[in-house]
This record gives sequence, structure tokens and C-alpha cells, in this order.
Amino acid sequence: MIRSVPPGATLTDKTGTVLGTAPTRIRVPTSGMDIEASLRGYQTAATRLTGSRRQRNILIRLTPIRGTAKISVAPPEAKVTLDDKPIGGTPPYQVSGLAAGSHVVTATLAGYDMDERLFEVVSSSPVSVALELKPATAPLDDTAVEATGQGKPRAGAADRRKQTQAAQKVAEGKASPGDTAKASSVPTGPEQPKTAGSKVAVQHPAPPSSTTKTSQSSRAGSKGTGPGETGASGQEPGFLTLNAFPYAFVEIDGVRVKTTPLFNHALPPGPHKVTLKTEDGRTKTLDIVIEPGTTFKKIVRFNTSP
Repeated sequence: MIRSVPPGATLTDKTGTVLGTAPTRIRVPTSGMDIEASLRGYQTAATRLTGSRRQRNILIRLTPIRGTAKISVAPPEAKVTLDDKPIGGTPPYQVSGLAAGSHVVTATLAGYDMDERLFEVVSSSPVSVALELKPATAPLDDTAVEATGQGKPRAGAADRRKQTQAAQKVAEGKASPGDTAKASSVPTGPEQPKTAGSKVAVQHPAPPSSTTKTSQSSRAGSKGTGPGETGASGQEPGFLTLNAFPYAFVEIDGVRVKTTPLFNHALPPGPHKVTLKTEDGRTKTLDIVIEPGTTFKKIVRFNTSP
């Protein structure tokens, strides 16, 4: 009888022929034979069977694989985590003793988009991972340009949207004093160029009236809203960044999107149902709420609760 620790190792002869799964019995020729025991996450172990009575019970102990990751990051001052735990020291990093399987390394830095990489440890050979953060794309905004070339920020799209919503509440008789103040600052038409020597104002079209927005919302609502589309209310979308171990297929509100990892996937604001399904059929469902202009981030491990 041949057993392995842990149990379940695949036993093969020197030609690669599968002899069985431990624990199992194997008929050994009088000349003896060489076998190997292999199990995912463990180093392959070899042993010699002689066929003598002293070898009626064989125990093969398998050694867990421990891998090494070599991690570089740019810019070097970025904060780096491995499996949600900070990495100390200075880059490039070398992390040893990693268990076999999936690992995720993440780099973050103020003013830059996050970079996240998934890698697998399948042997004791080092795995190289390179992280590169790119400067965050600043949202476009309106700017009044001084004659000297220095700019002053004007009310951006988000502020104008709040002002317009306040104006709509005033029109419907539902306004608070704060809404009335906001509504009074809503522009009613394109700005006119200033006289020479003072300011040159960039012209922008006036936001649509509440009546126009209402009719547009009604038309948009009849079409429905899918993943990645702007909601019928005209709100800016939010974003979903999602990863899973092992990787999984992703459905959002019943629509197949792609497989993990999923980065900055645009979604309309509000509640959504996200379903992840692994290749072997395991599933997990997340009920999430997307906020306008923000990113919802989640890592799902299928051996724990979501």
C-alpha cells in the first residue's frame, strides 16, 4: 500500500504512466521500479520500490512549494501590497516563501492610477512582476483665463449639475433655502468675452433647462441602462475594479462582461448584482452600490465569504 502526505498524490512510473492516486496498491515487479508522487502545490517526490516484503507499506511525504517574487515598481515611492499586506523596504522587492497558487500585487500613489497584477507560483523558480503607475487623468473643467496666462478654476461640470438640479427643485416648489442660493448661480446663456485688458473668458454653452433635461431623461429611460452606460438621470458613471482567486467569469445585472481581473469598468450609479463563476463551477454573488465618480474595489477569494 502506498500512501502520501497529504493524501491524493498522483503516482506515475518513469515513463509517465499513471499508476493510481494515493492511497493505492501497486503490483511491483521483482526487478523493482521507480515511481513519482505529484500533487498541485507540492514538490514532486521520487522513490524506489523493490518489491520486498519490507516495502508492503510505503509513506511518501510531500514538501510544499515555496516560491519567490521579484517586484519592481515605478515610480519607486509608490505603496506596494502583496495579497493585501504592505511590503517593507525599498524597490526592487524580493519576497520569498510564497505558497503555490495565485497572488496579487498592487501599487498605489496619490495622483496616479492604481496598478494591480495577478501572478501564479507553480514552482520554486522566481516570478518577476513589474508595476508601472500612470498619472491620473484629471477631469476636464472650465477655466477663466487671465490676460497674463494664469488660470482660475471656474465651476466644473459637477458644480453646474448641482446648480441645475437645485433650479429644477425651485421650479417644482420643493427647494430649500440652500437650493435657492445654488439655483441663483445657474448661468442662463453663453458667457460673453470680456473687454481687452481684464479677463478673456472661455465661452461655454448654457446647461439645458429643467424641461429639456426632463424630456431627455424620459427618452433615455425608455432605452434602459446597461453596464458601462451613463444613467438616464444624467449622472456621471461610477467604476468597478474587481479581482478573484482563482480567476472567474463576471456577470453584472445578468449580462456577461468578461473575466477577472476587471479594471475601472464604468457603471451607472446605483445598486448592481455582480456574479462571479469559476471555471470549475463555483459561484459568488455580490450586491454592490456604485457612487457617481468613484471606484468600487473588491477582491474575492473563493475559499472565504465575499
